Amino acid sequence: MGASRRACDEAEIFMSKILCDRSRRLTAAHIRTQQFFLPINFARITEMVPPIRIELSGPSDSSHFEQFPHEPLPVAENLDMCDPGFQWTHYEVDGRACAGNHGHDNNNNLNAGAH
Repeated sequence: MGASRRACDEAEIFMSKILCDRSRRLTAAHIRTQQFFLPINFARITEMVPPIRIELSGPSDSSHFEQFPHEPLPVAENLDMCDPGFQWTHYEVDGRACAGNHGHDNNNNLNAGAH
């Protein structure tokens, strides 16, 4: 049984409000007012009984994660597209950069993301 179309639409709208430019992103307070989170009493969340209680053998116990077979990483084929000067290091990817201006505005200034 799949999710309803309405639930899928609401989830898509919610995700677009949190996976976006930082200036338009929902704050934690706004997230708590979204339909999905309304039943949660955040003031008493630490008192809630979790739906699943997992027993761990220690801090590094990863036995509850799926095991995947090792696969080699793909080999880069088009190295002329790499960033030899590390110009994009610590830059936040945004729509302007993805639109093809490669991090420069029309005045040829770098559009650095928040550091």
